Parts: sequence; structure tokens; C-alpha cells
Amino acid sequence: MYIPFSKTNHDFDKTTLFIFNETDHNFAVKNGIEQKNLPPDQSHIFRLNKGEQILVGNEIIFLYEDAGYLDCEKDTFGQVSLLGGSFLKKYRVPPNIEFPMTIVPPGKGDRDNSRPATPEAL
Repeated sequence: MYIPFSKTNHDFDKTTLFIFNETDHNFAVKNGIEQKNLPPDQSHIFRLNKGEQILVGNEIIFLYEDAGYLDCEKDTFGQVSLLGGSFLKKYRVPPNIEFPMTIVPPGKGDRDNSRPATPEAL
């Protein structure tokens, strides 16, 4: 699933990713050599450079592409949900975040796992 960037004046060399854990499970989140624990009902902001990826548990992989896209390369259980509108306030997403999302219970995410991970699948 490709997630296009929508703000102007963006530096495509780096980006910010906000992840809120809306599940009952702890997730180990690995960003390069850094590893964090993301407990239930908690959030974390990740900074990514072009070509870097984030692994959430063993089920979700995000890759920040050169063209300014965040590619959700793997969402095994359909748990990634993008945040927008009133949800940005509800989850207290800072205004400088470029890719806000939440990890939800299996099957409750935005992606229909029966479709291919292409821009048309959004």
C-alpha cells in the first residue's frame, strides 16, 4: 500500500511517521539499529531517511521511498490504519507529522489484504 505525501515544501530526504498502538499487544518496533517498545494505547514518532524502513513486530514493514511515498510493504493481518481529520486531534498528532497512522486489531485496518499493495488499493 503506497501512502502519498500530501503537504507542500516537503524535504523528501527525510520524513516523520507517527504510530499509535490501538491494540492490546506490545510491539517491538525496529528502525535501523534502534529498537523501541510500543505498548498498548501509546504512540511514538519515528524519523526516517530515504530508503529506511521500520519493522513493527514481525507483521508490518514500512519503507520510506525516494519519491516521498511511505510504502507499507507488509501488513500481514490488515492492522495499518491512516489517520486524518478529527482523528489527528483525538490521537494528539503533532502538526509537523507527515504520515500519521495507528495499528489496530487484526482485520480492522485500511487495507483489504485480498487486493495487491498498489496506489489503487488505497
